[in-house]
Amino acid sequence: MTDLPPPMFPKLEVTSISEFYGKPVPERRWLVRDVFPLNTVSIVSGPGGIGKSGLLYQLCISVSLGMSFIGREVTRGRALYLTCEDDLSELNIRADEIARGLGICLAEITDVDVFAMVGGDSSLGKFDKTNKLTPTFFFYSLFDTVDLRKYDLVVLDNVADLFAGNENDRVQVKAFVKLLASICETNDCTVILVAHPSVSGMAEGSGRSGSTGWPNAVRSFWYLKRPDDRGADRDLRELANQKANRGPDGETIILRREKGIYRLEGGGSFLDLAAHRSKVRQVFLSLYRQKRALNYELTSTQSRTGAVTVFASDPEAGGIKKHDFEVALRELINDGTLKLKSVGPPSKTKTVIVWPEEVDE
Repeated sequence: MTDLPPPMFPKLEVTSISEFYGKPVPERRWLVRDVFPLNTVSIVSGPGGIGKSGLLYQLCISVSLGMSFIGREVTRGRALYLTCEDDLSELNIRADEIARGLGICLAEITDVDVFAMVGGDSSLGKFDKTNKLTPTFFFYSLFDTVDLRKYDLVVLDNVADLFAGNENDRVQVKAFVKLLASICETNDCTVILVAHPSVSGMAEGSGRSGSTGWPNAVRSFWYLKRPDDRGADRDLRELANQKANRGPDGETIILRREKGIYRLEGGGSFLDLAAHRSKVRQVFLSLYRQKRALNYELTSTQSRTGAVTVFASDPEAGGIKKHDFEVALRELINDGTLKLKSVGPPSKTKTVIVWPEEVDE
């Protein structure tokens, strides 16, 4: 029998550390600064009824508006909130409650989509006898939707409905998290799983359920619960960090649930948001008057002649972000302070911002 040569495998494309020399050190990327890293899978665990679904629903809305979340800076983007527990009616009620608490209009939340998977098989993968995981049609539907809609954040509520394996089997848990990680890697987005802890997980304060596979498989694991030493104050919550590969370890964030939303305890009221938005309106109108006095023709678009683009780059804007000016413009048009007017010939019509009295000229 002739000896066959050993099979030829491709060599690993290794990198020498010395090649990092002289190059800028990359910054860690965060969805929520020091809480949820970008492009990874994270878990928020908590007992039933503690409010974790509401917390992450609020996160989706905060991300879509570029609004700070529990006192932390966020990366703005599109979000999908997928729930296996609530129907669209409940999602409507909760969205209205959060919007009122944040002092915004539901019409502003254009970059958050919801999907209620109530009833039917919601598992994302099935395991065979050899522990091989095969993605389900539902997973492929989710994957394709994320790719099509270009979401930056996907919240999946909750693990019990989406994971059809044995949570005490570390191999299965890791395979499931890797399946979700494929969504992150392909679409450069963040996935956050909502989970319920076991009785022992609640007793020991870890928030775990099953084996250590869950916290070991993800990059960030947080446990939402009521503080043990806060007496009868039922509105307080403790968001405790159980694992953070890329941020401060062991951090505890004390939150207060107020008017349907969560805010950092001692971090000020959302009345501060109303004051900020009032200031942005004033700055917008001041800059608008200045530009109009100089015969600027400002459009409502995102082009270089758009008001929000021009104002955001103006030194007198005081660092106000473009998104804040976008919100102010919508409010000023909705309440009639400013109007939109089509000008120019039919082939080159554009929509400009004018004073109300100019509409009928």
